[in-house]
Amino acid sequence: MKGTILILAVTIQCIVKENNGSKFLSNYLKKLRAEEVSHKERITKMSLKIGVIIGSNRPGRNAIKVAEWFKEQTDKYESMDFDFVDLAELDLPFMNEPDYPSAENYQFDYTKSWSKQVKSWDGVIIITPEYNRGIPAVLKNAIDYLYNEWNKKPLGLVSYGSALGYRSSADLHIIAVELQMAAIREQVAINIWQHLNEKGEFVGDEHIEKKAVTMLDQLKWWAEALRTAREQ
Repeated sequence: MKGTILILAVTIQCIVKENNGSKFLSNYLKKLRAEEVSHKERITKMSLKIGVIIGSNRPGRNAIKVAEWFKEQTDKYESMDFDFVDLAELDLPFMNEPDYPSAENYQFDYTKSWSKQVKSWDGVIIITPEYNRGIPAVLKNAIDYLYNEWNKKPLGLVSYGSALGYRSSADLHIIAVELQMAAIREQVAINIWQHLNEKGEFVGDEHIEKKAVTMLDQLKWWAEALRTAREQ
């Protein structure tokens, strides 16, 4: 380390002598500092934080099995940091904030904590079953607690059910519009009964694995683009 500093000092002295003056040295040091800051910014922005919401709290739910399989797919992406949230563990009460979510005038600590967590995300993925042609109440409740925190972020979907969860996904696409989110076109849609073996264990296949890759690639592109836009 000392050797490197000595070489740098000698190099700077030579540059100063050659260019006759301290003004060049000052500009040179400013350039070095600017390059260092730029490098740190690039390193910081390399990793995207993606929230993954497990959207069912029913005892005996298949959501955990699907989530465990999906986590194996996300482990392949080093440039994204995935934050899995189980709504059964989050355990929010039915929406009871007195003010509109867009005001962010939260009265309860659990809302403030949920807000802080979602605000830190660059994108969102929801794992949802289909209940009576729609999404579970616990999922809608968790979404409705907040507003601004969802804005201008991409939304990816992993749905499952006997009808592949398409109707719950359609619900979430409509909700995403109101929340100013960018819903990803590609989704992972799973016929749950075709992917449970005789022991009740979830078993993936090449088809849904390819769907997961496509959805995650699209989500990554949108997350990077929208984070840049939000920062402007």
